[in-house]
Amino acid sequence: MSFSSDRAALDCLCDLAFEQGFAIDVTFEEGETIASSCTTRAAVFEAVSATADPVKLKLRRGGPLFGVFLVLLQDDPECLVADHSDNDVCNAIAALWSARAEATA
Repeated sequence: MSFSSDRAALDCLCDLAFEQGFAIDVTFEEGETIASSCTTRAAVFEAVSATADPVKLKLRRGGPLFGVFLVLLQDDPECLVADHSDNDVCNAIAALWSARAEATA
């Protein structure tokens, strides 16, 4: 896997979510919301960058929660995604994210 930076890795993850019609809520692990209904890479990056702690990216489409990615900016793009929901939506996005990383290597 080889993204050039955490920002590139996060942008790719966002693109994959947005391509499937999801908006992203960014929350602390405990649940406090940092940003709601983000639909741009810049909005997600700004919210994720607001803390040095891991945050959850909650994928929503029209309200319902479809899954969660736990991410941490740590200057290691390969480790951006610490965990994600084990469901069809998140597993598919994670697989595409890994494939795009390998394609940039």
